[in-house]
Amino acid sequence: MSSKSVINAASKNADYDLTIFNVKIANVYTKELLNGYICIKNGFISHVDFDSSSELPASSRYYDGKGKIAAPGFIDTHMHIESSMMNPVNFANVALPHGTTTAVCDPHEIANVAGIKGIEYMIENSKSTPMDLLYVAPSCVPSAVGVETAGASFGGKEIKEILEMDGVIGIAELMDYPGVVSGDSRMMEIVEEAHKKNVFIQGHAPLLSGSRLSAYISSGARSDHEVRTYEEAMEKLRLGVVLECRESSGAKNIPELAKAVIQCGFPPNATLCTDDRDAGDLLVEGHLDQVARSAVLNGIPPIETLKMITLNAASWLRLHDRGAISPGLRADIVLIDDFEKFNVDEVFVLGNLVAKGGKMISPATSFDLEFEKTNSMRLDKLDKSNFAFDLPDGNYKMKIMSIDPDVTYLTTLETIDVDVLDGYVDINDTDLVYLAVFERHNIDKTSSLCLLRNSGISHGAVASTISHDCHNLVVIGKSIDDMVISANTLIECGGGVAVSADKRILSVIELPIGGIMASKSAEELIPEINHTKTTIKSLGFRGAPIMQIATLSLAVLPYVRLTNLGLVDVSKQKVIPLV
Repeated sequence: MSSKSVINAASKNADYDLTIFNVKIANVYTKELLNGYICIKNGFISHVDFDSSSELPASSRYYDGKGKIAAPGFIDTHMHIESSMMNPVNFANVALPHGTTTAVCDPHEIANVAGIKGIEYMIENSKSTPMDLLYVAPSCVPSAVGVETAGASFGGKEIKEILEMDGVIGIAELMDYPGVVSGDSRMMEIVEEAHKKNVFIQGHAPLLSGSRLSAYISSGARSDHEVRTYEEAMEKLRLGVVLECRESSGAKNIPELAKAVIQCGFPPNATLCTDDRDAGDLLVEGHLDQVARSAVLNGIPPIETLKMITLNAASWLRLHDRGAISPGLRADIVLIDDFEKFNVDEVFVLGNLVAKGGKMISPATSFDLEFEKTNSMRLDKLDKSNFAFDLPDGNYKMKIMSIDPDVTYLTTLETIDVDVLDGYVDINDTDLVYLAVFERHNIDKTSSLCLLRNSGISHGAVASTISHDCHNLVVIGKSIDDMVISANTLIECGGGVAVSADKRILSVIELPIGGIMASKSAEELIPEINHTKTTIKSLGFRGAPIMQIATLSLAVLPYVRLTNLGLVDVSKQKVIPLV
């Protein structure tokens, strides 16, 4: 900011670049709606006048707000662009018209595939959009050491390098919470680098409570977007944890968390976030505006909701140049025509009108980057033998994964009797399916196989390289033939999601950028995504299609997961034998 020009314009109350008038200004400090106008100079707010009857000052341009509410631009405190399946530019073209002017992005998805080069790609691609896409250094590459294989591995050295990059402002979620609590050397190295640079640390501690939670918070990890219950929210709010209330494509946590926010009197340590949203949900439902609508529907007043996604968010992220309509702050402003519904009409970034009526004025375009041409599927084609248990014929007590029918993001460990013949178990007439994970980064070429209960799949198979967080190749299915076909389809096209039944491909989303993103627009991707979701559901899958399959290998979600190294007891962070 050129402070001198902003100060001079305000001192003379003249020579502004833009004045937005005829608006109700949403004051997130006093929680008022006040008639007035906003004067902008060199991209920053120079003067705010709450007397709508006063004469407008001299300005190069005037913009009539037509009685709408002028609010600070929305700030998403925690999200992963890769979950949209779009690159940063195409993501921003969808999210920005919905009022999100700043997003703090954790690029650990692409980092787990391509390491530091993946982060450099995200930052470079982000330069083409007016949306302020800021980044945090991924702490979970891999998400859990020793129980899975990623395409890279970050310790203190790598985190130090990333923190020096332009636009990196903190440390991303410490997903390895068992490692943090136990004082794991890698996690302590990462925490130490954060303290050296005096940057914030984002948290990830589902179900952690009591003294173990205190140990985790003591590391400096002072936020959590994984909270799902009122009781957990209350405990964490009371301890000063920033409650990042989430509504993603797969997790709808606002109804429970809103109760805690209301009970605590709308505390300053509560924000909203999107975490993971695919292109279809972004275009149809919206971005942070949709999360705000959910908050209002669940009893949080609009002005309190707005404060959560502006002032509260900016304070937590130490972004002291935004988050309110106040002199000296960035002129990131949204005009809302229905406060209850958070209907965003116009969006200004640094005083420039960039979106109107839900569309970009001039959609940003990305330039070709060499990284996008790299095939990340470093895996030979598979055959039926790759989906057979390495066990002699016989009867076994076999450990399996089971999806909790009531809380589908939870998986538990069960032991069942099975007969193995030629490497296979007869799963016909059961609620069991095969689940396999193949390391695809050409690091150790490992793979694993188990049985899964309660998926609902009755036929066919789904293969996906969207598989948090290492993004290895995950294949789930009732038919071994279809598992082979869907997996090989992705190996050929560079990754994505493929669905097969009756030995033929029914649907494919091709994601050649790291196997998790495409350079397509939302409008181009959505038909593929919707068709694939519908097709997965037609197989009988009960959970959120794509998103839930993507977490079956996430080794930090309770209580048991399958990685390329085998069945993992998440709480103990140990691979456990099948038999």
